Amino acid sequence: MAMTLLAGVGTAAALLLRTGHVAWSAHEEDAARLEAAHATARHIARQFRQAVQVSAITLPGNDSGSLSLLMASGQTIVWTHDAATSEVRFGAGNATNLLATGITGLNFAGYGVDPTTVPISVADIQSVVIRVNVSLPRDKAGTRTVTQWAWMRTW
Repeated sequence: MAMTLLAGVGTAAALLLRTGHVAWSAHEEDAARLEAAHATARHIARQFRQAVQVSAITLPGNDSGSLSLLMASGQTIVWTHDAATSEVRFGAGNATNLLATGITGLNFAGYGVDPTTVPISVADIQSVVIRVNVSLPRDKAGTRTVTQWAWMRTW
């Protein structure tokens, strides 16, 4: 009788620990994806503030966007999203360095000096809205979007 009771308590404790571990692992995966989204938006915004001019930007409706910035040093820094691999890459000249994984969408919207001024050309862009999407399979909402505004300091 005592052995049966002890076996039952041991099995229940093992199941409880396993369930707790699975839940914690799922939470950590979602937190890592959200942190990757925040880090991506922060990285692009910091570089945007130091840029001299926007060289190229995808249309606001493109969820697999790219952005090229001309820096004061003369280098062009590029960010691009690869929808097939859910990766964001960046680099000088070409986007060859891995910035983040698990990013399901990267979207840019360029504006003039304020959020109501639509620029006539890419060279007129002075501010940008950066939207980074991540999929959280264990979250009921499913997808989260991190939004960041950035303005160039050089205008």
